[in-house]
Amino acid sequence: MAQLLTNPKAEAPLTRLYEGFTGRTETLDELERKAKLEIIDYEMAAELDALTVRLCALAKSNRATSDLTRNSIRNGLRHFVASMQVYRSYVDGSELDPRNAKNIEATLDQARVMAPTLDPAVFDFIGKVATGGLVAEGYDRAEALEAAGRLQQYTGPVMAKGLEDTALYQYNRLLALSDVGEKPDRFSASVEHFHTFNQQRAEQAPLGMLTSSSHDTKRGEDVRARIAALSLIPDEWEQAVQRWSGMLEAAGVGEIDRNDLYYIFQQFIGAWPAEFATGIPDKALETFRTRSQAAMMKAVREGRRNSSWTAPVEDYEAKLDTVIATLLDAQGPLFADLRGFADQLGPLALRNSLIAATLKLTSPGMPDIYQGAELYEQSMVDPDNRRPVDFDQREKLLNTLAEPEALLADWTTGAAKLSVIHRLLQLRKELPDLFAQGSYEPITIDNDPHNRALAFIRKHDNQQVLVVAWLGLADEIGTASLRMDLAGWTPVLSERKPTGTSLSDLLGPLPVAVFRSA
Repeated sequence: MAQLLTNPKAEAPLTRLYEGFTGRTETLDELERKAKLEIIDYEMAAELDALTVRLCALAKSNRATSDLTRNSIRNGLRHFVASMQVYRSYVDGSELDPRNAKNIEATLDQARVMAPTLDPAVFDFIGKVATGGLVAEGYDRAEALEAAGRLQQYTGPVMAKGLEDTALYQYNRLLALSDVGEKPDRFSASVEHFHTFNQQRAEQAPLGMLTSSSHDTKRGEDVRARIAALSLIPDEWEQAVQRWSGMLEAAGVGEIDRNDLYYIFQQFIGAWPAEFATGIPDKALETFRTRSQAAMMKAVREGRRNSSWTAPVEDYEAKLDTVIATLLDAQGPLFADLRGFADQLGPLALRNSLIAATLKLTSPGMPDIYQGAELYEQSMVDPDNRRPVDFDQREKLLNTLAEPEALLADWTTGAAKLSVIHRLLQLRKELPDLFAQGSYEPITIDNDPHNRALAFIRKHDNQQVLVVAWLGLADEIGTASLRMDLAGWTPVLSERKPTGTSLSDLLGPLPVAVFRSA
C-alpha cells in the first residue's frame, strides 16, 4: 500500500537527497546480502554446520555426488542461502509450484555469480535438495525430504534477520517503504500493478487477510502514510532536512551518522502526534521523547553499523539521545520548525490515511484492523505498538460521528478515518457476498494527467460497489473523469450526490469515494 501512495515522480529527487545527505549509495540487494552473510557466519554458524553435515551424508549416499566435499557443500550453502529472495522453497513432497521453482533457479543463478570458482556440481546438488528433485534420482525419499525441510528451517530465519532485522534499518531512502513484506528499493507501485495484484487475489485468495498494522510492523500505518506524503512535497522536504541539519550543527550537538540522522527526521515526522497541532502538554512531549529514543536505540542496534545488541556502543547511543532531546526542546527553534512542518504535512497525511483505509476495506480479502488503528496508528517499532489503547475515546467519537467530509477540517483527531472505516464496515455487513466472492474490475479513467487516478468495481450477482481514489495532490486532478453513468448509484462516504462523472465532482473534498448500485 505504501508503494501505491508514494508519488513516482519523487523517486529521483528523494534518491538524490538521500544519497547526497547520507553518502550512502549501496543498493538494498548489496546490504541484504552482506547482512545475511554476517548472520550465517556468526549468529547461525552452528546451524549451518549441522545442515552441512546432513547434506554431506545425503551426497555420500549416491555415486553421482559422493565426491562433493564438506567444504564445498558448506560454501555452496552459504552463498545459496544469502542469495535467497524468499523465506523458503515450500517443498513438501508434492508437486513443486512453478513460482517456487522459478525462485530457486533465480537463487542458484545469483549464488553462481557470487561464487564463480565453486564446482558447479555443488549448486546443482543444493538446487535439487531445495526443490525435492533428489527423490527422482535414487536418493532415499525420507532423507531427501528431511534435508529439504531442514534447509527451509534455515533459510527462513536468515531471511528475516538479514532483511527485516538488519537491511531495512540500513536502507533509509523512504521509511514508509521499509517494513515487513516490503522491498524499499521499489519506490512506487503503479495503478496498473495494483489492479493486476487485486485481480489475482480475487481469483486465488479472496478470503486472505488484509492488514496494514500489526504487532510486527516496524511503524504504524499512519506513520507510513505521513512519510509517504513526503513524496508529494519533495522540494519542501529537502529544504527542511537541510535546515534541521544545519540547526543541529549550530546548536553544537555531537555529530552522528548522517544515515541515522535521516532516519530520525523521517521517524519524527511520521510518528509526530497529530494532536500536537492543538497543544503539547509537558507530559505528552516527554513521553514522545522517551518513545523516540527507545525506538532509535533499537533501530541502530538492529542496523549493526554504529551499535548492536551484542556489543552496544553506549557513547554513540548517548549522542542519539542528545540529538532527539535537542529536537524536542520545546523552547528551541528546532522544535518550532519541526512542529510547523508536521502541521503542514498533516492534511496530506490524512488524505493518504483515508485512501489506505478505503482500499483495504474494499479490495479482495478480509480486512483486519489492528488495536487502536480505527484512529491514527502512529506507533514506532515494537514494543511501542503494544501500548494501551484508549477505547473509551473511540467509542465516544463513534457515538457522535459525522460523515467524513465534515471531519476533514480538523485533521488532528483522526475522526475522518474512523468515519470512513465505520461506513465501509457497515457496507461490508450489508453486502457480505459481494466482498467475499465478488469480482474485481478496473475502471478506465479519461484525462488523467499524472496517472494517479484509480477506480474499480466489485461485482456479485446484481450488486455492485464502485471505488474511486485520487492519489496525487488535490489541485492536480484536472479534468480526469470516469467512463460510466452513475445515475441511480448511492454515495457511501458522503451525503452529497455528484452531478457528473469528473473525479473532482465525484470526490468533492475527499481523496476517495465509494458508491453502491441501486
